[in-house]
Amino acid sequence: MFVLVRAVTYAAFFIGFVLVYLPGRFLSWSGIVRPTVIAAPQVTAHPLGGCPMGEDGSQGVVDHFGKVFRDDTQAVHDGLYVADGSIIRSALEVNQFLTISALTERIVENILASLTH
Repeated sequence: MFVLVRAVTYAAFFIGFVLVYLPGRFLSWSGIVRPTVIAAPQVTAHPLGGCPMGEDGSQGVVDHFGKVFRDDTQAVHDGLYVADGSIIRSALEVNQFLTISALTERIVENILASLTH
């Protein structure tokens, strides 16, 4: 196991990534948990922050239902929504997949509710 972990670590470093060891996941040959170290900028596969959520147009691009603001007020464009990771302002401590999914489901539920009323 140690040889595999070391090989993966070297391979990741060679292509520009740093493998982060999580306590309890990877053990060294002596059985001691390796420390968590991040020596390079964090990378995310989810583009974030392009259309951040805000209270009005002066604080963000969309409201809490994904509706795009017209200007610096709370007026929104009818039928124009953003429902992806770009409405999250910045990287989170955890994988953003579930947060993006939950926000998207909430936005879609609001769109469907507005169409049925």
